[in-house]
Amino acid sequence: MDLIRETGNREVGFKILVVFLITVGIVFLSFITAFLSGSPSIYAYVATIFFIESTILNGLIGFYIGKRNSKSLSKISIILSAISLVIGLILLFNSVTLVYRGFTDGVTIKHFEFALTVPILLIIITYITSEYIERKIPEEYWQTSRLLGDRIRGVISSSGVAIIGPTIAFFGILTLEPVFAVFVVLYAIVEAIRTVKEILYVKNKNVLIKTLDDVIEKTFKEIPSILDASVNYIDVSGKFIVVDVEADVSSLLEEEYIEDVRDFMYIELLSRLGTIIFLRVKVKRITPSEVYVAISVSEDGKVGEFPSEDVKIVKLDVKTGDELGEEDVNLKFDEYEKIPYARAVETIAKKGVSFIIAKEFNDIARNATRHWFIREIKVEGEDFKDALAKFKKAILTQ
Repeated sequence: MDLIRETGNREVGFKILVVFLITVGIVFLSFITAFLSGSPSIYAYVATIFFIESTILNGLIGFYIGKRNSKSLSKISIILSAISLVIGLILLFNSVTLVYRGFTDGVTIKHFEFALTVPILLIIITYITSEYIERKIPEEYWQTSRLLGDRIRGVISSSGVAIIGPTIAFFGILTLEPVFAVFVVLYAIVEAIRTVKEILYVKNKNVLIKTLDDVIEKTFKEIPSILDASVNYIDVSGKFIVVDVEADVSSLLEEEYIEDVRDFMYIELLSRLGTIIFLRVKVKRITPSEVYVAISVSEDGKVGEFPSEDVKIVKLDVKTGDELGEEDVNLKFDEYEKIPYARAVETIAKKGVSFIIAKEFNDIARNATRHWFIREIKVEGEDFKDALAKFKKAILTQ
């Protein structure tokens, strides 16, 4: 049975859906307010929300469409982001027109009850939403939640500036409304540029693929128990990344070790690739054709503590148990070596060793073996040949 770990709907997907529905409500309320009040500041504010909404929408489709390994994900993302951008630009143009008229003919603002109360209400709602997305999405997705929270807080900033003009106009100073509207327009332009950058982020896909390949080749395949690893799918939705990888792991390892390998790959990809919105890691149990076993040998020829200066690495045929080769490795390091025990484990791990047989394991060495997912086997008072024979019987004949 394959072991799969993937981003859950409750972890990320549902929370982004909640945020999306809230922001749709914000768009609706702010648009009605702009239409009723005729305030250029509110129109620019609505444009800002449309620019920001594209990020939330990208996260939503990245999760629900990306998890299906859709080949059209980036295209859908670009189209929807472009639509959001165009609508925002139309609203922004309307705001600029009103600002110009405000400077030349004066400003007329109607329905102050909407122009003043709705932005304040939306500031509160938006703040709660940004806190929700950053606190409720699990910590390992912190880069994703930070991107969402950062853009959502842009609504707060825009709303805070947009309310100044109508507030001053409420007290009879209408000439300052277009002045403050200029600042809202400038902020909207900043958010529009960020949206354009998200649309163009698809150009970084090749960079992401190279990074993913490096992780697979230089990290995953360096672990002896990972026999092979490959990419099933990678795409982007705005700045959000969707990844699906799988690995073949030695079935000789215990269930606990195999689950640890899967979780290690999962966390490593999250930390190395960044704003992942959906991640799937599938691990397949595969019986290897051969296995490398390290045996710590003491001076009397019996199995000793690990790490010892002398270690024998034996290559075994998994099916027959025949010895295919043997190598003596010296693990004596320079006296100034800071972590000799960890270095000892790393040395034999890079030789493909999946099992270490020893009488006892140093605590530091044990931590290092867990890092490399090397299985420890403890024996008492055995000589080299007897220990190897028991290993073949216990492990290779399972």
